[in-house]
Amino acid sequence: MFVFQSAKGGIPVTYLLMWFLVFASLFLLNEVSRRYKMIGLLFFFVMPAVLSVLWFTVLKKSTYTDWFHLAKVYSATAGCIGFWLIRHYENKKRQNRIPPV
Repeated sequence: MFVFQSAKGGIPVTYLLMWFLVFASLFLLNEVSRRYKMIGLLFFFVMPAVLSVLWFTVLKKSTYTDWFHLAKVYSATAGCIGFWLIRHYENKKRQNRIPPV
């Protein structure tokens, strides 16, 4: 699928730089979506809904829509939504409780 070797057998520096750029971007977007409630809402609810519509309509011939890939993507999204809800859900009982002395 991905071949990171040139014809001479070495790994060009541009491949490594692009790998680090993608890794740093994913790390940064994860931190931003975890920290801010509205950006997390956008990343974990709105963006998957829009991408799902695109995958099953416009990009149907160029995307993997078999059960394994869909189960993998949507289970990871469900996990992200679950942790996002745990982080941003305010429990009213916990807020009204008087701390022990």
